[in-house]
Amino acid sequence: MEKPNYDPGVIEEFAARLYARAKTIMLSYGLLGFLIGILMVGALSVKAGREDSNGVFLILAVAIPTLIGVFVGRARGFALRLQAQQALCQVAIEKNTFALRGLMASTQPRT
Repeated sequence: MEKPNYDPGVIEEFAARLYARAKTIMLSYGLLGFLIGILMVGALSVKAGREDSNGVFLILAVAIPTLIGVFVGRARGFALRLQAQQALCQVAIEKNTFALRGLMASTQPRT
């Protein structure tokens, strides 16, 4: 069975994908919260049996789930960016360790 070789490009691509997901996740959660708010307003309007609800109530009923979605999305996006930074840190450690090994080998006296 063939042993896999270390490829820093794979980790760097993984980190780039995590950053791309982190950019879109806040918007996605905000949109989900908005849709939940719209559904809540629709359900409450049907249950109340009236179409002329208070405008402030309608705005709050949509804005609050939207803001909750945005805050949850921001937290998840931060977690993804942190994970990407950890992966990139591992690549940097490997590069620095490799360079240090080469430097140490070149400075040792030859016998």
